[in-house]
Amino acid sequence: MSTPKENTDLRVRRTQTAIREALLSLIEEKGFEAIIVQDIADRAMINRVTFYKHYRDKYDLLEKTMNEMYQELMARVKVAPSSPPDRVIFNLLVLWLEEVIKYASFYRTMLGKEGSPAFTSQVRKQLGSLIADAVEQLSTSHDRNDTSFTIQLQFTIGGFLSVTEWWLDRQPSMPIEQVASQLQHLLFRVINYNL
Repeated sequence: MSTPKENTDLRVRRTQTAIREALLSLIEEKGFEAIIVQDIADRAMINRVTFYKHYRDKYDLLEKTMNEMYQELMARVKVAPSSPPDRVIFNLLVLWLEEVIKYASFYRTMLGKEGSPAFTSQVRKQLGSLIADAVEQLSTSHDRNDTSFTIQLQFTIGGFLSVTEWWLDRQPSMPIEQVASQLQHLLFRVINYNL
């Protein structure tokens, strides 16, 4: 038999899921900046008071949604089988691109002109952290505190995001593995990493 606390937790999770799904569908339709809290509440079939019990505003909701999506990705990264050194970054990029495809409409909109600079900044930060961790795992000669490495990494991440946006705009006609391979190749050229 479930306890009152378990029932409350389940209701909270259901409400947050409804709010998140409302945000994702509205972003597809209207773009992030055009959305107001009332739109989200109406789509989630809740009242605004309920929305504000969970989130400060639409920006807080977006940030928490991004963090949830990132945690989903990190859970997949942690359970992924260990890879030979020459496949670590490739496999990481495949997992990341699979996550992007899972939420393709969301990423397509948010990385495009209807998106949010805060979202792009958060994606850049998260992707940069994933790639920096992988590169440091492969090579002790790269230090994320080194200015030169940081510049190379930021340049690469900007390119990754541009390629991702380009790829999504073409309704992913290029297979994930092919995109991941090209991105890995570019990363290794930019950061002067030799396997």
